[in-house]
Amino acid sequence: MPQRFEGELLRESSTANIYRDRWRFTLSEYLNWWFGSKEILHSVTWMGVPARKSPLDLWIYQEILYETKPDAIGSLLGGTALFLAHICELMGHGQIVSIDLNHQYCQASHPRITLVTGNSSDFVVTSSVRTLCEGRTTMVIHDGDHHYEQVLRDLNVYGELVTVGQYLIVEDGVVDIFGNLEHSVGTKWGRTYSKGGPLKAVGQFLAQTPSQFTVDDTKERFLITASPQGYLLRKQ
Repeated sequence: MPQRFEGELLRESSTANIYRDRWRFTLSEYLNWWFGSKEILHSVTWMGVPARKSPLDLWIYQEILYETKPDAIGSLLGGTALFLAHICELMGHGQIVSIDLNHQYCQASHPRITLVTGNSSDFVVTSSVRTLCEGRTTMVIHDGDHHYEQVLRDLNVYGELVTVGQYLIVEDGVVDIFGNLEHSVGTKWGRTYSKGGPLKAVGQFLAQTPSQFTVDDTKERFLITASPQGYLLRKQ
């Protein structure tokens, strides 16, 4: 683990004084503020289009795309479709299937993006996505309804589409971690997701599919992630 050197770093100087308060956050305090207040999170954009993602998670996404080169990327209710499409364009490979309840306000338009509108659990939607992904190496990013029951339902359906060597990414497990802490900025999550959220769903899903998926914690090496235990690699 990195050594702490706060005292040395923050000795009196005109430059250090500017950053003194900012850099006194512990990592947990910073994550609590980042994901709880959403002040900065909601300001994240890609090419002018709101992304609402941790830039470090987006960086991991491009690493995964380059490493695994999936033919199809399923994105449930994701605001990162344009980012993913541009990475695919740079590689010259890959198509995005973006599922959302309503694409009325979708600002992402690109030849590599196919929009599927409707509830992710509806038969018509799941059938359409299966057809679009048929015969292709497929990865899936889940950023839909974060309630435990719905996430688990989606993972059971869309996990089957993920091919060996590809990833099933489950976003926003941070709601399970910070939602029930007494002094967390995100305490409202504890009330909203009183039965649990994505992290709980991941635990149950892995228990059901122990031979198929494993958590790839190397994808959390930057420490700041909205998806703790959420980078699931299909191994068979």
